[in-house]
This record gives sequence, structure tokens and C-alpha cells, in this order.
Amino acid sequence: MRELRLEDKGRTYTYQVPEKYGEMNSQQYRAAMLRLMRLSDRANFWESFVGMPQQFCGSLPEWVHLEMSSMIEYIPRLDEKLDRFLIDRLPLLGFFRRSRLMAPQPMLADMSFQQFMTADNYFSFYSVTQRESFIDLMCASLYLQEGETFVTEDRHSRLVPLEEREKYVHQYVPTEVRFGVFVNWIFIKNWLTGLFPHLFQKGKGDGKPKASDWLPLFDSFVGDNVPYTRSYQMMPCMDAFRILDGKIKLQNEKN
Repeated sequence: MRELRLEDKGRTYTYQVPEKYGEMNSQQYRAAMLRLMRLSDRANFWESFVGMPQQFCGSLPEWVHLEMSSMIEYIPRLDEKLDRFLIDRLPLLGFFRRSRLMAPQPMLADMSFQQFMTADNYFSFYSVTQRESFIDLMCASLYLQEGETFVTEDRHSRLVPLEEREKYVHQYVPTEVRFGVFVNWIFIKNWLTGLFPHLFQKGKGDGKPKASDWLPLFDSFVGDNVPYTRSYQMMPCMDAFRILDGKIKLQNEKN
């Protein structure tokens, strides 16, 4: 955090400004997404971001605003590495009860390989087409209720109702939250690129994570063990990444 000290009429006001995404809470992250999407003015942004009253913000001279803007120049860069979701549960428009749609645990500890592939495919589709339905499906595949899964294991688990959940997300989850999940996935893939450089590669030129083609990767992963496909889908994604990254590295060394 970086301290912002401002004086007005003999009084001193102090605010704590995050220096990176990883220091933000969920409210600050939503404010950053609204700014990134150009859906908020600077007074609204600073009120949500650090609690600065809008009237006070509006009274500040332009040179102070320029200095404040320099403190958040990192917001549009999207080059940070994160192993967690900054929004731990999806907030719902018009609902007073808490959402039961929860994000995966830090370091993707509870995410199956199938869930990761599903979410990442929708991430890639949205990156290419910008179709809003894909970002809704991405959110729907990441934020689950307790007991939901992509491959049923026993009578206590149930499949994620993706089609129904997509409509629910689109109707009740705020726009900046849905976009924030997409951006957060970029941060997570940046983190994965550092851990598994052969499997997760950076794109040429922009340095952003490269889209993965999971169908051939999964086929090579399963190989001749088709009867065990279900087991591979249920495998913790981090275990699958270690195996796949090692296979790709070995193949590259042979070539």
C-alpha cells in the first residue's frame, strides 16, 4: 500500500492506495474494473477505491489528480501474477442474501482438470469473439455452489447446470464483476505461466497468456487409457498440469 496525504483547510486526510491488484479487496477491485471499462468518473472511482468523498475529490486541483492518477498507472497493464480470485463469491444485483456461488480456492486447490478446461475454453472464446455469453459461461463454470462438480463422483455431488447458470449470471451479476472474473483469469494464467512454462506460454508481442487448445492436449494426456478418461477429468488441475508440462518438456528435448 502507498499512503496518499492531502491537506484541505488546515486538515490532513490520509488514504491507503493499493500499489498492485494483489493488495485490493473485492470492492477496490470492482472499482478498478469500472475504471478499466470507462464506466465511472474519477470522483466515483476514488470514493469506491479509497473512501474519498466525491465532493472533496471534485475540489482538488488538477495537478493533484495527475499525481493520484500516477499511483494507479498499473491498472490497465494486466501483467500481474495472482494465484487466487479477488472476488471470492459472486455478488448478486437486488439480492439481500449472500450468494452461494463461490470462487475456487487459492492456488486452484479444489479445481478439477475438467473445470479448468471448461473455464479456459470460454475465456479463449470471449477473447476472440467478445461475445458476452462466453464471459457469462466462464463465470458460471468457475463459481460453483457446494457439492457441484463437472464430473459426478457419488450421490452427494451434482453436475453444474451450465445453461441455467449462464442465464442466472447474466441477469443478476453486475457487469464489472463478470469482466473482473475475466481479468482475474489473465492474472491466474500469468501465474501458471511461471510454474508451467511449457504448457502455458505467453503470446507473441503483447506478453499476455496464450490461448490453450485443450482438446488435443487432453487427448495426448489420456493416450490409450480411454477407460480412465473420467479419472483424468476429475484429477486436480495442478496435478494434471505437472504431468502435461513434463510431457511437453520431454517432447521438446527429443526434438
